[in-house]
Amino acid sequence: LMRTFCRRISRVSFAPADQLWEKLGTQVGATTVLSLINDPEHHIQLVMDKDIVERQEYACTDGTNTGFMKFQMRDLLEKYLSHTGHDVKIIEN
Repeated sequence: LMRTFCRRISRVSFAPADQLWEKLGTQVGATTVLSLINDPEHHIQLVMDKDIVERQEYACTDGTNTGFMKFQMRDLLEKYLSHTGHDVKIIEN
């Protein structure tokens, strides 16, 4: 069972490019929720907008800057994130 946290988050911050590469092995512009598979120590916190989470499908790059993937949001939240062990914090507007 995936745990989610709904709360207002005033702002989000992003890691510098060198830390992004160090923690996830991806470059700026190619980093997606799929990159969390490279974070077994859970250094990265996933934050998503409520409007995005409520959609039926989710699309993102495949970890490169040339390929894209689309899949069911339910699969992302229930299957993929439970596999990586990451929680998602949902931003409510």
